[in-house]
Amino acid sequence: MNNLRSFVVLFRWPNLLMLAGTQALFRYFVLIPLLAIHGVPPGMTHAWFLLLLAATLMLAAAGYAINDYFDLRTDRINKPHRMVVGRHLSRAQVIFSHKLLNITGFSVGILLAVRLRQWLLMPVFAAVPALLWAYAIRYKRRLVTGNLIVSLLAALVILLVWYAEMHAGAVREGASAPLRREAALLALFYAGFALVSTFLREVIKDMQDLPGDLRTGCRSIPIAWGLASARRVVAGLALLLLLMTGGFQVLLSTRGAWAIVLWLALVQVLLLILLAALPKSSSVAQCRRLQLAAKAMMLAGILSMAFFPMYYS
Repeated sequence: MNNLRSFVVLFRWPNLLMLAGTQALFRYFVLIPLLAIHGVPPGMTHAWFLLLLAATLMLAAAGYAINDYFDLRTDRINKPHRMVVGRHLSRAQVIFSHKLLNITGFSVGILLAVRLRQWLLMPVFAAVPALLWAYAIRYKRRLVTGNLIVSLLAALVILLVWYAEMHAGAVREGASAPLRREAALLALFYAGFALVSTFLREVIKDMQDLPGDLRTGCRSIPIAWGLASARRVVAGLALLLLLMTGGFQVLLSTRGAWAIVLWLALVQVLLLILLAALPKSSSVAQCRRLQLAAKAMMLAGILSMAFFPMYYS
C-alpha cells in the first residue's frame, strides 16, 4: 500500500464523502430552494461555502488521524487487516498530518468567520479539534461520553451550514420570521436525525469491537451494562428515530411533500430490518451486518434532502 492510499484509508474517505454530501445536500437542496421561494438570495457565495466544507473536512480528517494514532492496541485486535498506522504510515507521519490538517482547517474556518462576520463560528472551529483530541485520548474509553461527543459533532455538520447560511449576507438582513422558523425546523430535524442515528451506530460499533475493548480497558456500553442492555439501547434509539421520522412525515404530508414522505418510509423499513436482526446479533460478523444496516439507514436519511426542490417547486 503506497503512502497516498494509506492516507486515504486513514482519513476514512467514505465518511468524509458522506459528510461532504450531507452539507452540500442540506445547502443546495434544502436551504437554497427554501430561500428562493421566499425571494431571498443565498447568504454565502459558492466559494465561501466551499471554504466551510473544506474546513469541516480537514478537521474531521484530523480527528480520524489522531483517533487511529491513539487506538493502536485496540485496532490490532479488532481490525488488524485494516490498520495503516505503524504498518504503512509511521506515527510521526500521522501526527504531522493531524497537526497540518487542524491548523489549516482552523485557519480556513477563522477566515470564513471574519468574512461572514459571524464571530460565533470562531469558538466552534476552535472547539472541534479540541473535542476530537480529548475524545481520542480520554473520552473514547469512557461510558457514554465518547458516543455523545461523536453524535454531537455529527449534528454540528448540519447546524454549521444552517447557521452560516441563515446569518450571513442578504439572509441576515432580509429573512422573514416564517422563513427563519422553517429553516430552523429543517435544521433541527436533520441535526437530530444525525445525532440519534450516529449514537445508534456508535453503540453497534461498540458491540462489534467488544473483544478488543475488553482487553484495552474501554468502558463502552456493552462492557459496562452488558450486551443485552446494549441491544436495548440500540432498540430504543431505533424506535426514537421511527417516531422522529413519523412526526416529520405527518408535518410534510400536510404540506403535500409526498415524495419526501415516501422516501422516509425507506428509512423506516431499514430501521425495522435493523430491529428484526438485533436480537440475534452477538458475534462480530452479526454486528458487522447491523453496522451495514445502520449505515444504509443513515445514507437514506441524508438522501431524503434531495427531494426538497420538488416540494418547493
